[in-house]
Amino acid sequence: MTEKPDDVAAPGAEGRVEPADDRGCRPAGKAREAGVSRSDAARNGSGNGDGDGDGDGANSDGASDAGSPAGERAASRRPRGRIAVAAVLGAVLIAIVAFAGGWLAAPRTATPSDTSAEAGFARDMQQHHDQAVQMAMIIRTQTDDPDIRRLAYDIATSQSQQSGQMYAWLNLWGLPQASTQPAMTWMLQPTLDGTGSGHEHGGTAATTAAPTSATGTDAPTATSTPPASAAADGSAATDAAVTGAAATGTATTAAATAAPMVPGGPMPGMASAADIARLSTLTGVEAERLFLQLMIAHHLGGVEMAEAVIARSTNPDVVALAKSMAFAQTGEIEYMRTLLAARGA
Repeated sequence: MTEKPDDVAAPGAEGRVEPADDRGCRPAGKAREAGVSRSDAARNGSGNGDGDGDGDGANSDGASDAGSPAGERAASRRPRGRIAVAAVLGAVLIAIVAFAGGWLAAPRTATPSDTSAEAGFARDMQQHHDQAVQMAMIIRTQTDDPDIRRLAYDIATSQSQQSGQMYAWLNLWGLPQASTQPAMTWMLQPTLDGTGSGHEHGGTAATTAAPTSATGTDAPTATSTPPASAAADGSAATDAAVTGAAATGTATTAAATAAPMVPGGPMPGMASAADIARLSTLTGVEAERLFLQLMIAHHLGGVEMAEAVIARSTNPDVVALAKSMAFAQTGEIEYMRTLLAARGA
């Protein structure tokens, strides 16, 4: 067997011969470097090949999609979608501009001042309504008559709701519930048409046509203003005239005088404390008669106040409520006259 010379190294993986060291061995580091070089080259070669292949594939796929029917449909949908979005945005913009233009062009209602007719009406009519509610609740406990009880319930509920509405107005307007002026001062303000700056109550608006009783005699009616002969305690004409007539059946007429409105004086149609006290002591038909007489006068005064603010206000909310009050209470007046006549008063 022939021995291998010491200075000849084993062939490398690439066919090269590495010189042997002094011990006759080829360095391991160089062998490893050669192996790494070969693997790197292989990977680089395959990566380049794959990259080129993928790029070519992507280009060929893109070209095929663009030319296919599905690609054409997708391309045609894109412009239509943009047009739809633009149309929606345009419609929204037009709506915003139209709303803003309408809001700016809408008429503005000035907020009533503390001394305005609107504020005075809201304050005084609340007090006026409160007494109507009080009388309605009293009569419901003093009689079992279904017609009277139903009428009283309607008056109490409707006027309570209206009082709450007027209370809310003053809060909305930033005004106190209490006035710095005497009651009814607002009724002395000039009317919108300038026909008069003062106001008289009583007279035509406060006078009711006396209903005819079953015996053919004219029954007394209440007035919205106490006559000059009213009792010193402030009781209305019904104190003497109405109740006296109810007891005797004689014809008595409560005279109505057209008197100038006096700030701080009695509101039109308000019953006196004596009237309320008497109503609380009566029962049955007697209570019904007095209630109807007092409430007719009270409603007439309410209509008078409603018409006064209509003549002095341009506030749409105030005018609308005042008109509804006048309409409803006028109808109730006619109904109460019928009920009163049926009871021989």
